[in-house]
Amino acid sequence: GNGHALRQHLTPLRDKDKTRYHQIVGHVAYQLLQGLAGMHEKNYYHHDLKPDNFVIDRWGQVFLIDFGCALDGKSHQP
Repeated sequence: GNGHALRQHLTPLRDKDKTRYHQIVGHVAYQLLQGLAGMHEKNYYHHDLKPDNFVIDRWGQVFLIDFGCALDGKSHQP
């Protein structure tokens, strides 16, 4: 694909440039939280959040992948 696993992208940077690493982690965290909030507003839940299920493209855009465990909250309410 066009993206790299988030862990693969961040691990080398962590030891090379701590300042840049922390800037990117903050940017990534913001994107992830915005994306999850959008999903939850639409009543969709991923249910398999882990670093390997996030990819980042060369422009720094973060994507959530692997929706195999995702649920539509509307159809799974008690």
